[in-house]
Amino acid sequence: MRKEQIIVGKSYVNEEAGIIREVVEEIDERNVRANAFELSTGKLVPTRHSTWNRRELARWAQRETTAGEVRRIHPYEPTAWFDVPFPSDHGGTPLEQAKTTLEGTPGYHPPQQAR
Repeated sequence: MRKEQIIVGKSYVNEEAGIIREVVEEIDERNVRANAFELSTGKLVPTRHSTWNRRELARWAQRETTAGEVRRIHPYEPTAWFDVPFPSDHGGTPLEQAKTTLEGTPGYHPPQQAR
């Protein structure tokens, strides 16, 4: 791979090592921070060396991850959240209807406090 292909938010695979590295932060134009995961299970691998030179990471990476591999390391983050900011089939309550419901309920309505 080329160092220009190393992008924050993308993940890269080295099949011989059985590791996925996900680039999570750009430190400067030459260096990035990456998390490591097991390729077979998707489990986070605690590593001391999480800062990589882009050129070194590009040499290490054999390819970018597939969609299935990304789901393995982030099983609770569906891609739909990134594709559509507010899905049209969302079952939310329209604002006017919510106001009507609140105003129609008798009694004092104190503001909710953060917990």
